[in-house]
Amino acid sequence: MVCFSGGENLWFTLFQNILGKKAATVMGEMFLPEPNPKCWKWRLKRQIRRFLFRKVDRFVVYSTAERQLWADYLGYDVSRFKTVFFATNILAPERYPEGLYLPNGHYGFAAGSSERDYKTFFEAVKGIPYPFVVVARKKQLEGLDIPSNVTLHCDIPWEQYVELLKDSAFTVVPLHIRQRSTGQVVLLEGYAFGKPTVATRCIGTEDYVLENETGYFCEAYQPESMKAAIQKMLASDENRRQMGKQALEKARAEFSPLKFLESYLAVLEEAVGVYRKSKGK
Repeated sequence: MVCFSGGENLWFTLFQNILGKKAATVMGEMFLPEPNPKCWKWRLKRQIRRFLFRKVDRFVVYSTAERQLWADYLGYDVSRFKTVFFATNILAPERYPEGLYLPNGHYGFAAGSSERDYKTFFEAVKGIPYPFVVVARKKQLEGLDIPSNVTLHCDIPWEQYVELLKDSAFTVVPLHIRQRSTGQVVLLEGYAFGKPTVATRCIGTEDYVLENETGYFCEAYQPESMKAAIQKMLASDENRRQMGKQALEKARAEFSPLKFLESYLAVLEEAVGVYRKSKGK
């Protein structure tokens, strides 16, 4: 059994094709490029991947929508792509054994760097009589108009980010629309502390947010939609606390490190079965 991810995939599959397949293989941590069929480089890379990845037994993605997107991109059967839901390491024993239900907080909290749409977020919270805290890379915020009710923390250590998250009332996850799933880390770490969320409806959030139960969706690139969802979150402290409790329960039941490991092992076992069958074993 060989499990590989990220930048390893092209090199490993190249050697696998040259030397012959010696074990069951599973690929994860894949980043689907945005479609650009008019570009010869995009088409060439797709053809190379289609050829090199053909011997991979199973592919792991982190959202259900990505299964079909990857299947269409590579021209493979969708059954070869398996969804493993992301986990929050806040619930890991070496960090916070049971998570912490912290229903109260003093501000809305937005953080993260991957595909974040802070422009829409700033436009949405401008004028709302409530404070917000943002943790982001300084480069991401260049040229953006920062509202007076937003406090920025740029390029800070993870431990400081966690303390800010713990003192928040809820999270906001503003995202661009892409063909890859992002946003789960902050969303799920918020869940682990009992923080509901306002999240952009997209590939990276649709499997992780239950509308009216663990948070609210807003539409991409629509500040008024995000503003309305935030105001709905602020309208009832009791409702927000209840959603936070449900978010923590969902994190424990579906998005814990143990659940992630169990799901990943199931994919590995399936890949071994497929490999053995191909070898007549």
